[in-house]
Amino acid sequence: KFEFKKLSGATFISYFLAYGIVSIYMGVHGYGLWSLIAAYWVQSISFFILIIVLCRDTLKIGFSLPSAHEMLNFGLGHSMARLCNYAAGQGDNLVISKVLGSGAAGLYGRAYQIMSMPAILFGSVIDKVFFPLMAKLRNSKEDLEKLYLSSIYFSLLIFVYLSGYVFIFSEPITYILFGSGW
Repeated sequence: KFEFKKLSGATFISYFLAYGIVSIYMGVHGYGLWSLIAAYWVQSISFFILIIVLCRDTLKIGFSLPSAHEMLNFGLGHSMARLCNYAAGQGDNLVISKVLGSGAAGLYGRAYQIMSMPAILFGSVIDKVFFPLMAKLRNSKEDLEKLYLSSIYFSLLIFVYLSGYVFIFSEPITYILFGSGW
């Protein structure tokens, strides 16, 4: 329903409650690792409850075989794409650590993290916004194509400038993020 304000509000409240209150309280009182475990559970449960409260009109219990079939077809393809993307992203770490050793793999991991951080942050926002929009436009191939191409062009525009900035200021960025030892 494109109610991103409700979604972001529920996300903020659940994280604040869990990690801003519960985990800090438990950590100060000596619970150690259990404070993070409890915060994870509190965040998940409070987010679920907030979404149910904020989106009451969508709580309908029922089953539709055509809808289930459509969701499984789409979801399976989406899940397989994410799994293959993850495997491709981790394959280089395996090769580097096997060929060059763990020290080189650590350096490579940090360099890759600096390089990919802006794309991951930007991509997660775009994913949360464009995925529902593209799902809504799935029956209009022309509109879906326009939206997809404009999002690619927009991303290209942003990341060309951002990549140049990171390239030019790579030494100060590395120093700020990782200290003088790098």
